Amino acid sequence: MKLDQSKAFFLITLFVFCSFIIFAQHTEANGSKDTEETDLEQAGPAQSSARLRMPPKEPDTWVDTLKKVFTVWIPRLLEGAQVTIGLTVLAVSAGLILSLFFALGKISKNIIINKLCSAYIFFFRGTPLLMQLYFVYYALPMISPVLTINSRFLAAFIAFTLNCAAYCAEIIRAAIQSIDKGQFEASKALGLSYPKTMRLVIIPQSIRRLIPPVGNEFIMMLKDASLVSMIALTDITKATRGIESSTRSALVYIPAMILYLIITAIFSFIFHKLEKKYSVYE
Repeated sequence: MKLDQSKAFFLITLFVFCSFIIFAQHTEANGSKDTEETDLEQAGPAQSSARLRMPPKEPDTWVDTLKKVFTVWIPRLLEGAQVTIGLTVLAVSAGLILSLFFALGKISKNIIINKLCSAYIFFFRGTPLLMQLYFVYYALPMISPVLTINSRFLAAFIAFTLNCAAYCAEIIRAAIQSIDKGQFEASKALGLSYPKTMRLVIIPQSIRRLIPPVGNEFIMMLKDASLVSMIALTDITKATRGIESSTRSALVYIPAMILYLIITAIFSFIFHKLEKKYSVYE
């Protein structure tokens, strides 16, 4: 069976990656062994005899290192990936729903609604997401105990949803205003009310123009999900740090970055297919 170029490249990359990790682990183990021997030579007779009575630690073999990568590192990273993907999908979905109302409010002719929606968008787009996350999880309980959020995932979901709603509101507003004004006039001539015009005419035409920027926002939110490790929520980044602290090997960042690339590539492919699907209507 013939492999196409993408599959062949993936297999070669995986082989090189595993070989690099194994080689680096052996280099680190040999370096640690040389350091122990040097310390033993510099130590006094009593300390040297005590250390000689201790059984030397055998360095990991290639098989042991490979087993550690696939049985310890990758499963823990995949557990963190479930939190990363779940949080991103839920936050972007909820944010899109909220953003529709904020976008309509910003283009509304009602001055009060317009100013309130504009202020909301300005605030959440103008402040860092990390500070918003800290505010929801740490500051709200100080304002009132009723506002305490015990679940780290729920706190992250609220902060990410509010932030995503602000950015997507601007995307939806721009998409709606890009539709030709003749569509509004034709709908009005047919006797359609403003809500029906938006629901049946304008918003369906805006979907095609929404997909690329919403896809970009989704990818950005997927990478920003690493911020939840700052409130001790175990995502990919938190799992990576845990592995690094227990194994004292920074090489775990390599499979973590590859995992991020794979997840990003999958969702980029999905949004590309959606864009092609809805492009037939233009």
